Amino acid sequence: MTALSDCLTNLHSEAGGAIELIVVRPVDAPELVAYALAGDQQAVRIFEALSNASRAVENAPKRKPLLCATCPRALRGTAFTFGIVLPMRDDPQSGVAFGICVKCGTSAEVLQAKATAALHKIWPNLVPVDITHPEGGRA
Repeated sequence: MTALSDCLTNLHSEAGGAIELIVVRPVDAPELVAYALAGDQQAVRIFEALSNASRAVENAPKRKPLLCATCPRALRGTAFTFGIVLPMRDDPQSGVAFGICVKCGTSAEVLQAKATAALHKIWPNLVPVDITHPEGGRA
């Protein structure tokens, strides 16, 4: 198995089949940091995932950079968006991150669609579900 395959297997096992895709653009970072500093645990987890993913991009060899998830461009600098995939649970221990370059989109709507398409490329049997009542309830 590959490292990505192992990550997806761990993520799927932990998530019990329910994951969430979070798209974080560079313009979203200040608000994310503010929430994390205020103690929002979800923001802290997303920030940690972003930090790890950013480090991986920075530390990638120049001759073999990490690539955009939707095109063959190298991810360089800080002008790209991250897709973060986490199990939908209170205390996720695993996750997957990928980058989308600025040439592939900058608007929230385009980036969400591109991130979803990129996730389907690496995990083709995913089925999107819209949660209409996040609080739960009785049937």
